[in-house]
Amino acid sequence: MNQKQRSLLDQLQSHFPLTGRPYRTLARRMGMSEPQLLLEITRLKKQGVIRRIGAIVSAGAIRYHTVLLAAAVPLPRVERVASRLNRREEVTHNYLRPGKYNVWFTLHCATQRGLRLLIRQIQSIKGIEDLLVLPAEKVYKISAVFPL
Repeated sequence: MNQKQRSLLDQLQSHFPLTGRPYRTLARRMGMSEPQLLLEITRLKKQGVIRRIGAIVSAGAIRYHTVLLAAAVPLPRVERVASRLNRREEVTHNYLRPGKYNVWFTLHCATQRGLRLLIRQIQSIKGIEDLLVLPAEKVYKISAVFPL
């Protein structure tokens, strides 16, 4: 990654403008045109550096229900399972970790009933050998800014 891309990622993570035309504002701040900025973002998405750009809303504040899940997935099937999970808009985070339960992710849904249905659907994904459902007992808010 070059310095321009690193700077762009920093701006997107920590200094995203809350304006009617955020990409135009960001492009001006970075000394480029809006089309140039959008092209660079598209490149980073295609490279897999950026998966999603969007707000993170406090689920509890809008009365959504969330849960952390840990799946036991054999290593040869991890990419396939992760790909299936990432296609679901209800999956907000997805991490690969060492150990038996190696694919960790969070789900959000408007209702508890809907959340239970989602969990049953996910349990049926081929490649998931076991699934732990880990509801939060207490919520801690941290800032997740990734080093560049």
